[in-house]
Amino acid sequence: MAGKVFDRVCPFCRLSVDAGLSNGLVPWSLRCPCGAIALGSPRPKDVIDAMIKHYDISPSSEEYGDFHASTAWTRDFHIDTRDGGRSVEMPDSVIVHWRWFLRKLPWEKPAGPMTDRENLEWLTKQAEKFYDLMYDSRRPGNEYREAKEAFEDAIALAWKMGLGDEAARLEKRLSHIKAVYTKQFSGF
Repeated sequence: MAGKVFDRVCPFCRLSVDAGLSNGLVPWSLRCPCGAIALGSPRPKDVIDAMIKHYDISPSSEEYGDFHASTAWTRDFHIDTRDGGRSVEMPDSVIVHWRWFLRKLPWEKPAGPMTDRENLEWLTKQAEKFYDLMYDSRRPGNEYREAKEAFEDAIALAWKMGLGDEAARLEKRLSHIKAVYTKQFSGF
């Protein structure tokens, strides 16, 4: 077998990975604790299709051409990708083509444990950051989903903390962002 041999080592964090990923999208898949996934199939096209389904993204062939021919377009979806190499899998000695993927949405990680109040402020900051990123993105639906998720988490936390006024303010802000997205970006 010519070329790089798949060694089960994550290229993003250098951990050796054995944990399977039960997505059923391709016959062989692994998940790394850093969030990366490795997908393997005898047909490289199937690996790309499985990644698209795993991350629930929709690359447009009008915009990207044959998105199976190159993976440069994955940057627009905040996905870093690396060739994983090849392996021979039993029982039929099938040659499997592997590719690693890591979605790097620009969430800022907190420095350490946070109080509920600090977490609420952090979630709100992340939500606003993703809302701002929508305006600079070629695929604003990704940033919209992240903003929406962060706002929803912040709203739930505010209610849990008994901060009804804060929860109502955040709900109003989320409604505004949904309206903006629907009006300005829903065609993307």
